Amino acid sequence: MLQVDLEQMKFTLAESKFGINEFLFDLNGIIGLPEEGIALDLTFGTEQTDFKNILSLVPGIYTESFSSINTTGTLSFGGFVKGLYGEDTYPAFDVNLEVKDGMFQYPDLPLPVKDINLSFQAKNESSQIENTSVTLPIFSMNVGSNPLSGDFKLANLRDYDLEGKLNGRLNLKELTAVFPIEKTQLAGILDFNASAKGRYDSTLKVLPSMDIRLNLENGFIQNTDYPVPLERLHAKATILNQKGTMQDFLMDISSFGFDLEGEKNRRKPENQ
Repeated sequence: MLQVDLEQMKFTLAESKFGINEFLFDLNGIIGLPEEGIALDLTFGTEQTDFKNILSLVPGIYTESFSSINTTGTLSFGGFVKGLYGEDTYPAFDVNLEVKDGMFQYPDLPLPVKDINLSFQAKNESSQIENTSVTLPIFSMNVGSNPLSGDFKLANLRDYDLEGKLNGRLNLKELTAVFPIEKTQLAGILDFNASAKGRYDSTLKVLPSMDIRLNLENGFIQNTDYPVPLERLHAKATILNQKGTMQDFLMDISSFGFDLEGEKNRRKPENQ
């Protein structure tokens, strides 16, 4: 419902519902048009608690067969926007999203993505967009039998003081049992561990300290459009930056190789 006050140039939203794919949310409050800028005093949230509704926002999943995907789990979503939006000012805002015990499984595939837990907040209590903070204290799931977990924190958009990590192990063969990947066979074990902490400033050439390690063993890729497979695919890479400077940045690809049509292709690049 929209109520219009042309004398004061105020527009009131009451019991208003909006939707993106299967995700519906309420938007209530006042939008004002003063002489300069746009005055906002809005709250938003959803009465939906089914994880499937938020899943519909994921690119590639919301297709014609979306209704047949099996899901469990709950979600909560809400927040507010309050203040003046203008050329140099932004309203304060707080956006919160939480997913608990999410699961989805395609009906024709044997393995699910399960134990999906996520907590997200984007917040700014001032009129300056640089004071926006983002936190993701909880992020975890199991892709088939493969665990993925991480967290992330960004203090502001001024000096980009951040801290985060992402760890996981993927049996690539299981991906085709979880997701509808057509015409493709995969195999191999991919391990990755990544962490970063510090500030990012391109002008001062400052980077967060980071430790990123990736290892792929016994990889195999074959597509029916090109039936000759890549076999014995392996890679081992490390990215390190302990001091947080451009000069301290190190990328080491210690091994990389594969077999194609019986031919061995091996590379061992130098450190960069």
